[in-house]
Amino acid sequence: GLADTRRVVVDLFGSLALTGKGHATDHACLLGLSGARPDNVGDAPATLAAIQATGSLLLGGLNACAIPFSAKTDVNWNFERRPEHSNAMTVTAYNADGGVVHSQTYFSIGGGFIRTLEEMHHTKEEIQAEKKALRLDMHFRDMKELLELCAENKMDIASIMRHNERAKGHSDEEIDSKLDRIWNVMNDCVNRGLTSKEVHLPGSLCVKRRAPQL
Repeated sequence: GLADTRRVVVDLFGSLALTGKGHATDHACLLGLSGARPDNVGDAPATLAAIQATGSLLLGGLNACAIPFSAKTDVNWNFERRPEHSNAMTVTAYNADGGVVHSQTYFSIGGGFIRTLEEMHHTKEEIQAEKKALRLDMHFRDMKELLELCAENKMDIASIMRHNERAKGHSDEEIDSKLDRIWNVMNDCVNRGLTSKEVHLPGSLCVKRRAPQL
């Protein structure tokens, strides 16, 4: 378990490795291991700087689980493609004796969806059951079907989406709160880009910022 973990190694494969430096995939891995979530990253530069300065990482963001960590030796860039998908990552936890505590391979299959290695090898029946469980009350597979739903039900896109969220058990208060959260994160991102005094974007590619001059 987490208490037995003394080292974590991340292996990036295929496209995740080939584009990883430009997309700061290694930084995202370090932040994720440190307990950051996509909707609450916190002070990412400070977290990354602390890992580099101390040579250690607070696994899961817990002080009790500080482990030695070096991005040079504990993040591996494997340019070969996994047979299941081009975007793959394996995370392996080791104990003090070097034994594997836990290992899992994840695939980013597009559209924000993540699958484990086991899920990539599910049978057709299992895949159909997963699709059925994810089926929306007012279901659509593409924009054409979504627009047809709008016309048939005399509803706009926002109303269709709210209906589906309600059907999943979310109250209007929960829906509005999450929408506000998404908007605030996006708006803050734009404002940071427009007002930043830094010459370059974060990362090793030294891409010059253009937003402040717009």
